[in-house]
Amino acid sequence: MAMLLHIGLFSSIGAAESGVTARISLRPPWSPWQSDRRGTAVVHSPSSSTPRAPAPDGKKGSAIAGGPSAYQVEGFSYAEFPAGARVLDIGFGWGEQMREVERRGGRAFGLEFDVPQALRGRGFGLSVCRGSAERLPFATASLDGVICKVVLMYTDEARSLAEIARVLRPGGTARVSYHGLGYPLKDVCSARAWKRRVYGARTIVNTAVYRATGRRLPRFWGDTLFQTSPRLRRYYRTVGLELVSEHLSRRFGGSPVYICHVLRKRA
Repeated sequence: MAMLLHIGLFSSIGAAESGVTARISLRPPWSPWQSDRRGTAVVHSPSSSTPRAPAPDGKKGSAIAGGPSAYQVEGFSYAEFPAGARVLDIGFGWGEQMREVERRGGRAFGLEFDVPQALRGRGFGLSVCRGSAERLPFATASLDGVICKVVLMYTDEARSLAEIARVLRPGGTARVSYHGLGYPLKDVCSARAWKRRVYGARTIVNTAVYRATGRRLPRFWGDTLFQTSPRLRRYYRTVGLELVSEHLSRRFGGSPVYICHVLRKRA
């Protein structure tokens, strides 16, 4: 599923009345954004007051968005980068990882495909832009680190991993998590809502079709996949990434619900 790229650099939105279109094109004082991919995105400024970011829940372990606490991945941190590191968070959500990177002395940048979410990130005071994982608007070897928290399964995974490898400097690291087979199995077998059961079933079917044919099911039926460690390792070898460590959540039906990897760009 290839997403169309729309780049909006959200360094300054300014005050705008409800319903008024705002054009965003300014960049922060230091920027790794690639000049030949810069553009101006047209977005609508929200009419409500600037939202506040939710406070971190303070729980130990790596909490996954939408995942029950029983499946947290202990001992895995998304924000473990040295002071001064320039780190991109792909699909930054509410910005928890970005703020943690900055608390540790790093410089965090966020990327989000969804316009309202990107605007919320700007409202939180985060340095963010709009774009897609398959075509990152960042210069080659411009970043020390990348965070990608359960996002790649909703993208063209091969292209997205190639882009992560491209923007990382040699020796740079990425902290990435995925849905394992246990995630859709858990939905099929134990979800109360029938829509979650259908979601789990179509994830399994879509992944089987994609593995066999290289093509996803049409429309929303093919919007997500689960991952396995052997397949991910093959992707990594192809794009010049090496697996430093693997952290697995508890299993469901014999398969991990979440897979978390620390990756390094080969020199």
